[in-house]
Amino acid sequence: MTDERQIYIEGSGLLPPSSKPIYPAGIKDDERIRVHPPVAPSYDETRYWRLDDAYTAHPNETTFAWKNDPQGLYGRGRGIGRLPDPCMFQFTPKKRALPDLWRHGSLFVVSARLLDVFREVDPDAFEVRRITMMGDDGVVFDETYHFLDVIRTLEVVDYANSTIIYGGGGCLSSGQRFDPFVSGYPSVRLLKDLDLPFHIFRHKNQSVLVSNYLRERVLSMRPKARNVDFDDVASGI
Repeated sequence: MTDERQIYIEGSGLLPPSSKPIYPAGIKDDERIRVHPPVAPSYDETRYWRLDDAYTAHPNETTFAWKNDPQGLYGRGRGIGRLPDPCMFQFTPKKRALPDLWRHGSLFVVSARLLDVFREVDPDAFEVRRITMMGDDGVVFDETYHFLDVIRTLEVVDYANSTIIYGGGGCLSSGQRFDPFVSGYPSVRLLKDLDLPFHIFRHKNQSVLVSNYLRERVLSMRPKARNVDFDDVASGI
């Protein structure tokens, strides 16, 4: 694994914001550089949260099979057009209590009641596909869950004032060259002039971000929403 070089930008305040990556001068092929801003992103500035699986009630370990997995490109903002309709999950044991949200590959699986909240707050942000849940005996026990992919993609990261990992260019095995790229977003500050009417979106093909309002709506669900987690963007996206 390539060692990661550290660059600390000098200064005592916030830099002029940038909505575009700021690649380190002289970055070499196959090099990894972590760039730290003068002022680290702060947890008390949070306006949007990273939506994730809490991994406290994760059913994937007991998935017997995804009966018709298309093995194609889907999720991460690319939509669910290549998913079969319907999708079928087969579990062992037969019937089990399922949480309100979990990750399956690049998609979220969401319960009907959590999906209702998302649809009420911001219905145009995502695409869904219904899942047929069955036991290992083939008997269907649930058809209310859906795959969900957030397809609204925005440029929201302030690269100048975030901790960003940059990867150098290089060559593929085919001989084709590729340019330097953003490899990671370990600690993020969002653009200050960000004043969005949206409650669910992605930064590029990265994690799903939600507004404070949507977070509060989910946290107020009763019974409490199971296995739903919200992380501060200062801890990365």
